[in-house]
Amino acid sequence: MNFPSGFIPPARGPRPGARRPQKPGRFSWLRRPRLPRLRVGGVWQGLRTALAAHTRRAIGFAVLAIACVLLVAMNSLPVALAPVAPRLALAVSPGHPSSLLQIARDDRREMTALLHPPPADAKAAAPAGRSGAASGSSATQAGGDADADAGPDAETPEDPDAAEPATTPGADLQHLRADIRDRARAVLRSAPLTAEAYRLLGEAEETPDEVRTAMLNAFALSRREPVATFTLLIEAYERRAFADALEKADALLRNTPALNSYTSSYLTPMLSDPDARAALVDVLKQKPPWRTAFLQSLGDKVSSDDGVELFLAMKQAGSPASSAELTPYLLARLQNAKDPQGSYNVWLQLLSDEELARLLPVNNADFAADPSGTPFDWRITRGRNVTVRIVRLKDEPEARAIRTDFGVGRVRFGGVSQVVFLRPGSYMFEGQQFGTMSAKRGMVWEVRCFPKSNLLGQSSQLFGSRRGWQGFEFPFTVPPTGCQTQIIRLLHDSRSASEEYASGDIQFSKIRVNPAAADGANGESYLPAGR
Repeated sequence: MNFPSGFIPPARGPRPGARRPQKPGRFSWLRRPRLPRLRVGGVWQGLRTALAAHTRRAIGFAVLAIACVLLVAMNSLPVALAPVAPRLALAVSPGHPSSLLQIARDDRREMTALLHPPPADAKAAAPAGRSGAASGSSATQAGGDADADAGPDAETPEDPDAAEPATTPGADLQHLRADIRDRARAVLRSAPLTAEAYRLLGEAEETPDEVRTAMLNAFALSRREPVATFTLLIEAYERRAFADALEKADALLRNTPALNSYTSSYLTPMLSDPDARAALVDVLKQKPPWRTAFLQSLGDKVSSDDGVELFLAMKQAGSPASSAELTPYLLARLQNAKDPQGSYNVWLQLLSDEELARLLPVNNADFAADPSGTPFDWRITRGRNVTVRIVRLKDEPEARAIRTDFGVGRVRFGGVSQVVFLRPGSYMFEGQQFGTMSAKRGMVWEVRCFPKSNLLGQSSQLFGSRRGWQGFEFPFTVPPTGCQTQIIRLLHDSRSASEEYASGDIQFSKIRVNPAAADGANGESYLPAGR
């Protein structure tokens, strides 16, 4: 638009009567937004209009909604009621499997109480305050009668007729068995893959064949039914079906660790039977998760050579026991049975040809291999606030040393040891040390008789060497009698709690045990000339 020169257009402003917009305030962002109001009258009016226009469709939707509610009530409600009120759940949904199972469980508990009643001492020791409603509640939970927990006076009533129960325990037991069978079969009709129902049926059956059939069905459906599995284990063990028994034992050891001690009690006698031992080796060759724990438990049974036969059979089968599996047995035979020679012979029989070729009176003296943990190799015992490990030397990468790092404060050194068999004579213990250990008392190497613990020789206190590797040595003599076995130990020579404070680190390398010159001249050295 063209305006004449000098014309100033009027300023635009709000129309007359219009509301001036307000500027946003300082806290306007805190104001709650206004929600639209729900007009109930409009919704109800719209619903009435829709019902009037589509009457048949509305009736159909109403019937469908009622059917859905009934379906939920018939299926979900019994599931919720079954654990607390199974009979009410059956009233809502007759034949519901969960409700029938719960009632069968209650009957089973009552049957167990009849078969294995609590001892009289347990009843007498019950607190007197638990009477009335509490006693009735506990009796009901146990599946028995409230009168079963009555006092001593109730056991000998004055009226002779009152002493005779309406039904005998045998009749109650037969009635409970029949109820359990009926309910278990009803569950199987509607849910045929329920392993628990087969197990309950097996517990209530009368003949051994019926029990075995039901338990086999339960085991086939689920390996997590310990009652069925344990029943089949006992049955297979009694008829000497060892492969079958081991299958059931394997399932129990995998799925029910709480029963491991009971399950292992059936495996241990198999060690003395050649056929059973062969079947056990076949299972152990597959390295099940319970193999290590089972082999380690054989340390409690060193009174016979059955464990040795098992270890040898495993070696011949191509699946020898590892050091972790073998060590508890060797230690038990070494310490508990006081049989170091027998333990050493067992260890020798289980070594491979390569390990036998490297065998020395002091094994792994240069720490070239990681310690196996067996008593005839370096055995490192765990301590507190201290770390022991095998490291490579910086100047000689092919050489290795045992290093001990101390924390700050009080330490508890567990020790490093090895059981050896040296001939009678004089020897020289040699080695090298390096480190910056700071303590009141240092580290000590010593040689003692085993298991008598007579001291044969000991080094001075060692604190390491800051400037480089420094040698140390000490002599010792093995007597001709009474000391066929010895033990070499590295320990912290602390005598009290105040002397257990240490810091820094210390390393030992190139450990050597050589016969003294006089003995070496006779050609009785246990070690090769190069060492």
